[in-house]
Amino acid sequence: MSLESHPASASSPKSWDFAEPPEFAEPPLPQTIDLLPPLELAPAPPSLEIAADSPAAIASDPINAEPTARPWSLPSATELQPARLRVGLFFVGSGATSLALLWLYIKWVCPEFGPAEQMTYYWQPYIWFVGLGVAGLFMLGREVMRGKP
Repeated sequence: MSLESHPASASSPKSWDFAEPPEFAEPPLPQTIDLLPPLELAPAPPSLEIAADSPAAIASDPINAEPTARPWSLPSATELQPARLRVGLFFVGSGATSLALLWLYIKWVCPEFGPAEQMTYYWQPYIWFVGLGVAGLFMLGREVMRGKP
């Protein structure tokens, strides 16, 4: 097999001639632009007189009423502490449960895998489940560090 360059033969073209794209005439511009046809307005519905004690008036009363200001306040840190503890415990518990289910799955489906092969093939779900548990532990640790107000 020779890697030497061969001189170009006399029959090979020196320059390449490509076809020019055809030129098109510009389309004529429209004189007016009508994007939407004119709308025909429907006549206004007649006003209905509703008796004050009718079911329609009672049902429409909350809709027609002006919104009133409600004395809402944001929950305090002590009111949110049980919810934060529950969320942290949920993260820790679901991470541990997921790790246990992953271990059982690996043991039943791939019993020939050793610990190194298990980590090689199933490292992504392992990292996700450990991260979920660690996030829950951080939440629990933050609540413990806050203490009682």
